Amino acid sequence: ENNNNSINQANELVDNEMQNQEQNNEINQTSVIYKPFPITYFREKKVNTLATTTKTEYKQGNFLKGIKWSPDGSCLLSLSDDNTLRLFNTPPELFNINESPNQEIKNLSLDSVLKVTEAELVYDFNWYPYMNSFIPESCCFVTCARDQPIHLWDAFNGNLRASYRCYNQADELVAPFSVCFNTTGEKIYSGTEKLIRVFDVSRPGRDYTEFTIAKKRKRNGFEGQPGILSCLSFSKTSTNMFAAGSYQGYIALYDERTTQSFWAYSLPKGVTQITLSDDGVYLFAGCRKSSDIFCFDTRALDSPLFSCQRVAATNQRIQFDINYESSVLVSGSTDGNIRVFDLNSNGECVSTLPLSCDSINGVSLHPILPIFAVSSGERLFPNSFDINKEEEEEE
Repeated sequence: ENNNNSINQANELVDNEMQNQEQNNEINQTSVIYKPFPITYFREKKVNTLATTTKTEYKQGNFLKGIKWSPDGSCLLSLSDDNTLRLFNTPPELFNINESPNQEIKNLSLDSVLKVTEAELVYDFNWYPYMNSFIPESCCFVTCARDQPIHLWDAFNGNLRASYRCYNQADELVAPFSVCFNTTGEKIYSGTEKLIRVFDVSRPGRDYTEFTIAKKRKRNGFEGQPGILSCLSFSKTSTNMFAAGSYQGYIALYDERTTQSFWAYSLPKGVTQITLSDDGVYLFAGCRKSSDIFCFDTRALDSPLFSCQRVAATNQRIQFDINYESSVLVSGSTDGNIRVFDLNSNGECVSTLPLSCDSINGVSLHPILPIFAVSSGERLFPNSFDINKEEEEEE
């Protein structure tokens, strides 16, 4: 019965989305007015803390691992080390920033309104691209976790809408390492080692199509994109192209119609994030334990245009985000600073903002308002000297 309910809910999601597509576009055009993220705020360091989570939200030993605004900007989704995704509503006071930029907003508190817990380590999570709070059927997100199928969660009540299962040649369940919706929101793409599996959102279960992205040559090496696919990215306007990155350091662009790669490039270290600009013109890639965020022009893919320099001294995934106009890039770092880059000036770092004493691993720009969210935290191990000292005191 649960499976039938999940299938019915998933079918309703697509049917309602098809019927309300024109209405959805009208809502976005009339009620949402985009204003470019002002880089002058960063140049002049006019950045203030508007809201923070309460101390009781995360227990001792738990820390955040990533954060993402919803496509309509109404809420914020975070991932923490306890395998729990928490949903925070955007404080209503923040929606008046564009109308009253001089209004003083005090330090607001953020309390989660929804919690979803996975059974194992969460690898990736992403919002439905046409999520709109006025259309409850569109309010959902996907997750992939270790030894678990892909889960489609309801962002209103936290219920599991559907599951999508990957299997290997031995008919064993395989957990993908990356997951995201395509541009139209009709399909779910998942990445494993040397394989990409594609699910139809309206058909939960084990029905999927797969294509191989790496083949072993007769001699040494591989042909294609070897390694575990750590990240996937679709642009918001280009419906036929998507990007993928692997832990072996390869990035590639694929044609969604033919499922064939038409470009690949090798980076020095494993790729932890890959992002296509909204217009699909630029491609950004960040690696673990690497200070470079590489920028490529998809119209001339011979070599990177430039790189933005940040501090990423660990294997931890350090997020970055770009604005709608592809003019500003904001990145976290392991030294607790936020770095802001002007993409119109070949990645010039225009500001460095110290915001935390821990690693800042998550950054997300609001899709409408001139605000951004950050998450911080890292796993800390006690000093061996302190442990010995505590044992001596106990004796």
